[in-house]
Amino acid sequence: MAMSWEIVWDEGLGAVRVTIHGVFTSVEFALMSEAVLSQPYWYPGADVLFDYRDCVIEQGFSEIHSAAESTASAADRIGGGKAALVVANMVGFGTARQYQTLIENSAKISLRPFIEIAEAEAWLRDDPDPA
Repeated sequence: MAMSWEIVWDEGLGAVRVTIHGVFTSVEFALMSEAVLSQPYWYPGADVLFDYRDCVIEQGFSEIHSAAESTASAADRIGGGKAALVVANMVGFGTARQYQTLIENSAKISLRPFIEIAEAEAWLRDDPDPA
């Protein structure tokens, strides 16, 4: 199943919300990233929640490395906001941590992986209590 996504501005969260489906590939990740950055409500430094819970993320290091390179090349357009990556399981969490490590010196964005969407939303809102 090809990777697909929906992009919306979540007024209540004050952030862009991207819901991803299918099987992750770095090529489609780059297309999705460009789609996010092309939204009329996007601005450098905007916060974003990427919901990967319905996306299969079991690719090897080379795919994650390519995704990180794509992010690094758009660092100025992305800016210094927050990005929450919500995944379905510990495999996805580990992969998201690899990606986080790969971009930490090349992108301005503060990225953090989560398994619980309420925790991700609380982090984006600077709310210490995700309840």
